[in-house]
Amino acid sequence: MSSNEVIFHNKLGWDRVNAVFTGCDRTKQCKMDTLPNSLVRCCIDTEFDDVYFTNGAKKKTAHTAFNRLCSSFEPNGFTYDSDIVCLQPYEGDLHSDTSTHKITFEFAGKTQKNVYVWTPSCYNPADKGKKYGVVYMFDGQNLFSRNSTAYGSWNVPQVMERRSDYIVVGIDNSDHYRDSQLTPNIGKIKKQYTHMFGNGTGVQMAQLLVNKIIPYINKNYNVFTDKSHTAIVGGSSGGLESFYIGTSYSNIFGIVGAFSPAFVLYEDSVWENYLKSIKLCPEMYIYIGRNDLVEKELYPQVEKTVQFFKNSEHSSKLVYDCREFNSHNEAAWAGAFIKFAAMLK
Repeated sequence: MSSNEVIFHNKLGWDRVNAVFTGCDRTKQCKMDTLPNSLVRCCIDTEFDDVYFTNGAKKKTAHTAFNRLCSSFEPNGFTYDSDIVCLQPYEGDLHSDTSTHKITFEFAGKTQKNVYVWTPSCYNPADKGKKYGVVYMFDGQNLFSRNSTAYGSWNVPQVMERRSDYIVVGIDNSDHYRDSQLTPNIGKIKKQYTHMFGNGTGVQMAQLLVNKIIPYINKNYNVFTDKSHTAIVGGSSGGLESFYIGTSYSNIFGIVGAFSPAFVLYEDSVWENYLKSIKLCPEMYIYIGRNDLVEKELYPQVEKTVQFFKNSEHSSKLVYDCREFNSHNEAAWAGAFIKFAAMLK
């Protein structure tokens, strides 16, 4: 059986490190003696695709997916739930430039929308013969900079540099207006959510992306324009918006990543009717955790949506990833992004 090498940079001063792996409904723990600030290495069967590290007592890291793109990790300096250590890819000799180029578009005729473009280190704008795929992502501010949130970023440059065949376009979340801008106005919102998510302009957001942002990227960057090299992904409301855009414009997008998507916002009949309206479905990666109140609130409608796809003609397009131990935060989505990035063509 083949195996993966997993590496942990012990910057925490732990006297011992255990790696706890999960996959295929199995759990396996590997004990590794180590010195502080050293690299811990172990090999694990390829049936496992998730890991967290612990000192054998109360201290542990967040869970993360791992694969051929990224299987080495280190703490990023942030924690959540008091003592769970957040992770980022261990770069070692591989330096990932996190800088981006900012472009501004007018949104809905009244506000400005910032868009951030990241390119891998090998990207040469003068080399028109070399083409790259494109990943369009929400939320733009949380993707690139390590200090973008209280838990760190999605670690997008560190992961995508290892591929070096895609550029990433991050779309600003606009802070106060995020919830409405990433809620497609496709029908009635449940009463308990209208104060935050009513008056959605997610359809207009999709039009901005399709009619303005994508044409700009296609014209000004050396990219493929076919759908097999065009992806969209986001978390929470961004997961909902990505799902809507990908399924509504399946002629443009070949793969969708919906992380902890807020399908729960709509009246059941509205959401059911939308799912039934999907004619052509892109490849679909739907991810959800179940370890905090927000993920538990989102889970039932995500599960219903997944079951709809499994019972439909689109079943072969679906990859479903439910992680009981993950919460609703960037630490979890950064881990899931590693798996999604490996699915790109």
